[in-house]
Amino acid sequence: MKMYAAAVLCSMMLGLLCGCSILTKEPYREIRRYDLAMPEARMPLAAKLPDVIFNLTPAGQKMLFRTDGLQLVEDPYCVWAQQPEKMLLRYFYNRFQEDTRQKPVRLTVLTWELNTVSGNAGLSVAAEFRGIRKILRSSAPMTDASGAAAAEAMSQCCIQCADQLAAWLKEMQ
Repeated sequence: MKMYAAAVLCSMMLGLLCGCSILTKEPYREIRRYDLAMPEARMPLAAKLPDVIFNLTPAGQKMLFRTDGLQLVEDPYCVWAQQPEKMLLRYFYNRFQEDTRQKPVRLTVLTWELNTVSGNAGLSVAAEFRGIRKILRSSAPMTDASGAAAAEAMSQCCIQCADQLAAWLKEMQ
């Protein structure tokens, strides 16, 4: 009887092990992390940069692609190197030479979106300086729905927003 139980137990274990190997049909895919392209030249900014940028978007480190009006689809194999607000703040610190004598500008990310329907990346940032608020909006075409194309397009959006921010703050002087 013990031999029979051992044989049944071995058969069940062998069956479970074979079953587990059948379940893993998809090959291993490496998770790829993407960052923004950093600017090469620094330009003056007529304000102090903030210590923190707030984020009101659903985007974290996950890449979310808008596939229709209301649906956001996550690509589990393509992620951002950091949260959008941290990448944007790092971009601005690399792009601008801040005027530390001025008050800080307050920045909030409103939209950080990769839209596969329109084929564009979109970024909108609320900027507030001396009690006046302005919405900075930018978009750039994505060559395809890949992580690399999304990172390149979002880098272009950051360039546009940085230019708008610098021009607006210069007007405010």
